[in-house]
Amino acid sequence: MSPVSLLLTLAVSAGLTAGPADLRQDIDALVACRDLRSATCLDAAARLGLAGPPVLAPTRRAMPHMTTAGQVLALTVLDAVPTPAGTRAILSAAEDERLEELVRVMALEELNEREPRDRRITLALVDLADAASPGYRAAVIRALGNRAHGGEASVLKRLREASQDPDARVRVEAMLGLGFAEDVVSGPLLVAAL
Repeated sequence: MSPVSLLLTLAVSAGLTAGPADLRQDIDALVACRDLRSATCLDAAARLGLAGPPVLAPTRRAMPHMTTAGQVLALTVLDAVPTPAGTRAILSAAEDERLEELVRVMALEELNEREPRDRRITLALVDLADAASPGYRAAVIRALGNRAHGGEASVLKRLREASQDPDARVRVEAMLGLGFAEDVVSGPLLVAAL
């Protein structure tokens, strides 16, 4: 459990609740949040996390206007909704280039923990593998590598392509994914990388 998730869990266990009228104020608190340790920010995120599916769309819409700290906390709000709608909201955050790269990478990690076998997520990750940022591209390839053991052709193809990426981080993640996939076709690539 991440430190932020732990703090939110503690706040939730303290009995924080919010009515519908307070949700807008809580989202506004995340928009203005500058410190992940701020009680105001943590309380707002905890209340939003308890609100369930109705908070997904307004939180997602506000995320591009949030500080990095607010975006991190908003991601935990999205992750607090363990439904397909919550998963779609997290995927939307991972795809949103207006968000901080760190937050987008965190969203990819949440997707892997949440829905390791969801084909829609896998196909979206295949599309995201062309990202311009090498750091984000490496995170996408890592996420695909975590899904490679299923042997899906589109995942293995992307991993093979990424093994030739100009960025070393991307190549390493691709090789790890191919190694975990135990794909016989990729064997020569792995041997050549030694």
